[in-house]
Amino acid sequence: MIEGLKLNIPQRLALLKSVLLLSLLGSVFFSFSLWSGVRDFPLVPLWEWAVAPLYTHWILFFLLVFSWFAALFSKFPRLFLFFSLLLSFVLVSMDINRLQPWFYLYSVMLLLLLFYNGRVDNPNTYTSFFVVLQFVLASVYFFSGLSMFNPDFVQGAYREIVLPLKQVMSDRQFSFIVNTGKVVPFLFVFSGLALSIESVRFLAIALMSVIHILLFVLLFPFVGEKSHALWLSNLSFVFILFLLFSGKIKQRYFSPLTLLQKPAFYPVLLVFLVFPFFNRNGLWPDYMSSNLKSGNNLRVQVTLSETAYTKLPESIKKFCRHENFNYRINYKAWSESEFHAECFPHRLVFQKMYTYLLSKSGNRAEEINMVLLPRDKFLY
Repeated sequence: MIEGLKLNIPQRLALLKSVLLLSLLGSVFFSFSLWSGVRDFPLVPLWEWAVAPLYTHWILFFLLVFSWFAALFSKFPRLFLFFSLLLSFVLVSMDINRLQPWFYLYSVMLLLLLFYNGRVDNPNTYTSFFVVLQFVLASVYFFSGLSMFNPDFVQGAYREIVLPLKQVMSDRQFSFIVNTGKVVPFLFVFSGLALSIESVRFLAIALMSVIHILLFVLLFPFVGEKSHALWLSNLSFVFILFLLFSGKIKQRYFSPLTLLQKPAFYPVLLVFLVFPFFNRNGLWPDYMSSNLKSGNNLRVQVTLSETAYTKLPESIKKFCRHENFNYRINYKAWSESEFHAECFPHRLVFQKMYTYLLSKSGNRAEEINMVLLPRDKFLY
C-alpha cells in the first residue's frame, strides 16, 4: 500500500513556502520582459497613479526578487513575504498583464502562509491554514474542468497542446489523440472533487500528476510553445499537489469548526468558490476563474487596412496575416513572443492594444477594426 509523504503539516507548510517562492523566481526569469516593461506590447495600468517611468518597473522588480530571496533565507521570512506581496500588487497595478494564472495562484497561497505564524503547539491553527490551501488547489482543478466544457476546447486549445505529437504520428493516430480531449474536462472536475474525499484522493493525485507531467513535456518551450512560465508551472503543481494532499495528513484533534473562526477562510471561499461562477458574464476575470487553456477566454479580432498595416513597425508586422484585402493581427503570438506569456484576457488590455495600434498607424480609427468575439457556452 502506498502511504505517500510522511511529513507533518508544519513541515509541509514550510516546504510549500519554499516551492512557491522558487516557482515564482523561475517563472519571472522565463517571462522577464513582462516585468521589466521592455517590449512593444503596451503596458496596461489599472489606475492613473500606476503609470510610471520604465526605470520604476526595473527598481520594483529587482526589489521583488530580492524580497523573494530574503523570504527564503532570512530569519524574518514573514516580513519579506509581506514586502513581496505588496510589491507584487504594485507591479500588477502598473500592468495587468502580470496577473498571470500562475502568479495569481502562487501569490494567494503565499498570502495565506503570511498569516500563519509558524507555531506548532496548536493543531487547530496550522491545520486550518492547511485545509484552506487544499481548498484553493482543489478549486483550481474543478473550475478548470468546468471551463473546458465548450464546443471549441477539443479542436482548439486541446489540439494546440497536443500538436507536437503530430510530427511522430499518422493523421489517424493524431485524430484519435485529439478526440481524447473529450474526457479531459471530466478528469479535471473529478480530480477537483476527489481531492476533497480522503478515500479516493490518491486517484486524483495520480491522475493530475500524470496530466501535469504530460503538459510539462508537450508544452516544452523549445518545441514551439512560448508561454514558458506556464510550462514551468506544471512541474511546480506536481510538488504543490503532493505537499497538500499526499500521505496521512488528518489531525486527531482538529475541529472543522475552527475554519469558521479564521478570517482568511471567508474571502478564500468567495474568491475560489463563488466568484468563478460569475466569469461567464464577465463579472470576474478569466485567469482568476481558472479559465485558461480552455478556449473560453475573452478574446477579440483586430483587423487592419492595408494602409494601417504599412505604417506598423516591422516588429509588429510579423504577427499580421493577410486576409480578405485586410490584415489580421495575432495578438496572442505577439504577447507570447515578447514576454513569453499570454496577455491578460480583459477589456482593458484589448482597449489599450487598440489605442497603441491606432497611434502606430496614423490615428485613423476607420483603418483599424476591433470586434469582441462571443464566448462559447459554458456548462454553468
